Amino acid sequence: MRVDLLTLQRLGLPADQNLGAKLAASSANVKSYNWFGPPGLNPPTEVAALQSAAAAGSNGIVVGAFPAELFQRPIDDAVSKGITVETLDVPAPASQASAHFGPSKFALGVALADDWAKVLGKGAKGYVQPGVCVPGLPVLDAVVRGFKSEMTKLEPGVTTKAALNVTGDPASNFTSWQRVTTQESDALGFFGVCDQDAPNLVKVKKSSNAKYLIGTTSGDTASTITEVKNGTLNTVVSQDGFVQGYTSMYFLLQHLISKKPIPKGWFNTGLQVITKSNADAALSRLKATDPKVSYLYYQSVIDKLLTEKPTESPADALTSSAAGPTPGQ
Repeated sequence: MRVDLLTLQRLGLPADQNLGAKLAASSANVKSYNWFGPPGLNPPTEVAALQSAAAAGSNGIVVGAFPAELFQRPIDDAVSKGITVETLDVPAPASQASAHFGPSKFALGVALADDWAKVLGKGAKGYVQPGVCVPGLPVLDAVVRGFKSEMTKLEPGVTTKAALNVTGDPASNFTSWQRVTTQESDALGFFGVCDQDAPNLVKVKKSSNAKYLIGTTSGDTASTITEVKNGTLNTVVSQDGFVQGYTSMYFLLQHLISKKPIPKGWFNTGLQVITKSNADAALSRLKATDPKVSYLYYQSVIDKLLTEKPTESPADALTSSAAGPTPGQ
């Protein structure tokens, strides 16, 4: 049996997804498990990888459908060949994928706004400047909408400006954030929604000795969380990639091996707000070489997801305000 996980080949969320999916596959004694995809943000190359996996005889594929419009037909083509396909992180609601595993993108923004409102205090006034790596994508815009909606409720005097393009390439992303933070020097804070934003925001903030808030809803690596512990990076809203990878692969293998049907819909895999107060626990998990450490860290979340029914539509992952399960709860 061959199963494939198709995501970006880099640290952060994709690597954590792989860690979870690989553990689920090894626990089921699957000998042919593959994780592959482009090294950076390159959707056409990832689509080609999906098509290659289907042609190579994959029995099941889990894919991050970013952006959804580009992946719908390749997913449907794979399903028409008898291959079971699921999505994780980014849904393709109009496709024939069996189920989707990931957090609510809207809720990621809500969680970040909740934390920043506490830091800013009652009656704060000013504005926050978000940045997006690919302007116009619904999955990224949902995060900004969630932040703006919640911040307006909690801090009416704080405006959330329209997101600026900070690009997907790590090098140009750094120069983009340099430009944005200089032009918007009066901002209360800046946040990004892609993996490369956190390390680059940290570099920019350190180089200027600025006091503004910085945060991200993606990219929770050990080095990033260290900056949270040190107080430079204020907030990381983790998308819990390990949970996405483990649960999606678990249901896929239960279907392929034991013929159990995959529940249709969206499994809200939850999120985690990482601040200075809980950074040590997150760091311990990220630095551990044994994937079972991550499993134990997320066991309460995983157990809940394996026994509950999913919501009706993967499209809800772009609009729901539900945070989903959190480790330890």
